Amino acid sequence: MRRFAIPTLMSFLLLAGCVSVTGIDAAKPVMVGDGITVNPQVAWASVSLPNVSDVFWTIDGIGLDELHFYTGIAPGQPLMKIPGKTAAEIGTYAATMLPNDVMDLLASSLEKENYQTVHSSGLTPVTIGSHAAFRFNLTFSTPSGLEMQGTALAIQQNGKLDVILFLAPREYYFAHCQPIVDKIFASVQIA
Repeated sequence: MRRFAIPTLMSFLLLAGCVSVTGIDAAKPVMVGDGITVNPQVAWASVSLPNVSDVFWTIDGIGLDELHFYTGIAPGQPLMKIPGKTAAEIGTYAATMLPNDVMDLLASSLEKENYQTVHSSGLTPVTIGSHAAFRFNLTFSTPSGLEMQGTALAIQQNGKLDVILFLAPREYYFAHCQPIVDKIFASVQIA
């Protein structure tokens, strides 16, 4: 039932002019910000919602699988913008943050978006070209109780932070899309 409700909702929002959706070509690298390019691997839809600053990609629909790009986050800025909350309420990035601090900032930011029981784990260093980066995983639930999973890739460069975050329901969607997301993370190039 939920699978059909999301596309119907998206169609309604598109007709109302509330959502902007564009296609992402699977075969062409995409610059996602702050000198970061990824290879999409499959066709995605790029979604922009009103009153929300970040654009994200989805394959199956809003709430089913979402790949967010938070790039060029300077010291003193929040990781994400949340309507009705100030940067101080959300928490801000500092160039001196260690990987576990960044992981905690993301978990805390998700809690500010009203996600429940947010847990982060599996902090692992990775290398992207000559840049040090790190990955970690997330589990949480929506306010209505839907169990979600996430994985994030974070890069600290030139005093700024870049995070690519994938979120999906734990049942089916996360495992279904994770191999694609892993390939996208492996394709990251930094200019």
